[in-house]
Amino acid sequence: MKGSTSQKLCWLGNSGRILVSGTSGRKDGRYCSIFDIRQINSGPIIHKKLDNENFDTQLHFDETLSMLFMVNLGQQTACHYFYYTDPDLVEDLGDGSSCL
Repeated sequence: MKGSTSQKLCWLGNSGRILVSGTSGRKDGRYCSIFDIRQINSGPIIHKKLDNENFDTQLHFDETLSMLFMVNLGQQTACHYFYYTDPDLVEDLGDGSSCL
């Protein structure tokens, strides 16, 4: 992930994993990557395109719900994902109008 939009980092509870979100250098959308901090040099466990937007976001992970919330700055939407730790999966929730 590269680009002029800042990269965001979020701890995923007590899973020992972090999520990094940002845009590509080609401005073709937002991506997220999940890393295991115990094996950070192995690269991301997941690398996934989220959408075609290039908005900056704020991230919040609710460990009790296993939900990742992304608030789009400059746009009035809040997006959310469900995070499964085993197997590693980030599931899209919603219809795209108010969530990713």
